Amino acid sequence: MNSTTDLLILASFLFLLHLARIIAQTTIKAGLIGEIILGAIYGAPLANILHSEWQSTLTALGYLGLILIVFEGALSTNLSLLFRNLGLSILCALTGVLLPIGLSILLLSTGFGYTVLASFAAGAALSATSLGTTFAVLQTDHGEGNSALFRTRIAVVLLSAAMIDDIIALIMASVIESIEDGTESHRSLGWAIGRPILASFAMSILILVLGFFMMRLPRQLKIYINKLWTTSLLRRYRKRTEFIILFFTLTSISAGAAYAGTSVLYGAFLAGLLLTYVIPVHLPQRPTSPSDDPMDRWTNILDVFNSYLLPLQSRLLSPLFFASIGFSIPLRQMFTTHVLWRGFVYALLMVFAKAAVGVWVALWHQISSYTKRKRNGSEEVKASVESPPEIEQRVESGTQIDLTTNNAPDRIVDKQALDAMASVTTAKGMRSWFLPASFLGSGMVARGEIGLLIAQIAYSNGQGILPTDLFLISLWALVLNTIVGPIIVSMVLSRWGVTLMDTDWGLGSAGISNTR
Repeated sequence: MNSTTDLLILASFLFLLHLARIIAQTTIKAGLIGEIILGAIYGAPLANILHSEWQSTLTALGYLGLILIVFEGALSTNLSLLFRNLGLSILCALTGVLLPIGLSILLLSTGFGYTVLASFAAGAALSATSLGTTFAVLQTDHGEGNSALFRTRIAVVLLSAAMIDDIIALIMASVIESIEDGTESHRSLGWAIGRPILASFAMSILILVLGFFMMRLPRQLKIYINKLWTTSLLRRYRKRTEFIILFFTLTSISAGAAYAGTSVLYGAFLAGLLLTYVIPVHLPQRPTSPSDDPMDRWTNILDVFNSYLLPLQSRLLSPLFFASIGFSIPLRQMFTTHVLWRGFVYALLMVFAKAAVGVWVALWHQISSYTKRKRNGSEEVKASVESPPEIEQRVESGTQIDLTTNNAPDRIVDKQALDAMASVTTAKGMRSWFLPASFLGSGMVARGEIGLLIAQIAYSNGQGILPTDLFLISLWALVLNTIVGPIIVSMVLSRWGVTLMDTDWGLGSAGISNTR
């Protein structure tokens, strides 16, 4: 039986966890940093106030919070934008994986003298984007339960690229684990690489087919569902029934993904997308006529999540997840001069490696703009030059137009006005791609749960391919990137969030509807 002291310790931890978030959110606009720091203080890295069994239990509960964070983000995702920008997301994800690994090998192997294999393992750990951290920062800056930002084009690209990053990182974790086992055959190594890829692809196809089938049920089955859904019992327990369906969908698909060999987080993301596709989040809560499709009689599924799971997630499970990151950081061993300066150099390089992903947005925007101008620009320019309002008015009134003298009162073209207009247009054009590129690049910087997992697998308590000092250097890079990333994203959103939402990468082109 727990003593009074133990209960007071646990109560103080939960209370200070919320207080630390409030302080960090107020000061640096990234509340999760306070939770990570408090986890390090109460956990094994510093004071070790919490029992090890409690830390394990709280870590497991925190992982549930991570699953719910990913699930909520998927519920808020604009599926139309997701499919339209899938190519860009894949390019960003591949860049976010290959560039950290390539730069890690260049710095750690060539510059610091570690083996190529150890450098690859460190780069693999730094290639994973913290999906939970990204979701949490987006939620924080736009209010609890507010999903507008999740439906912007740039946020959809960010989240899908981060998800692909994590899938690739899990594949590399399997590869590293297989390499460390000297008895592994080439066939086993091939299966370790291929299984997560095949499982992820198969789960995606399965969910796509399932969603397509559910949206096109036979007429007789629709009639049966209609009768069942309008019974007095289901009407009475409407939201509870929808919560059971939501919970069953989340747990079954997440568990299926894990058993198949891919990530539980990927399963949670697919579950959210399935519910978003089958039960669109902007349908009315009540049928407008008896002839309505029975699928249109569902309540806003995001409201169901907000009613039953969001309070638990935001106030307990998510803070525990970020605190559990603090449990895993061996701070006492990280403050040697050799490890410290190399860790900072490596961290700066890894910030650049992920931030460079934003270049794709700039290139994509410029190519799209050039294509659009080439297609439509000549006609628009011709029309605007030949028929400005001043000319039309003068032609109608019969006024003589003199274009030969610079000082003529009827001169139409004012060079200073055109220069000012051009500068304004250039600045607006830069904002239209620079802000989204900055947002995407900074959103990819944060590492976290999967990066720590890969580093720990490669380290294996000093028996793996990652030597102790390189393990600590990698942890410095992971920690600093996890801290710096949310701060930069919060600064971008706090200062330019409204402007970002008005660009072609925000709600300007996305709208707020979630199409089937």
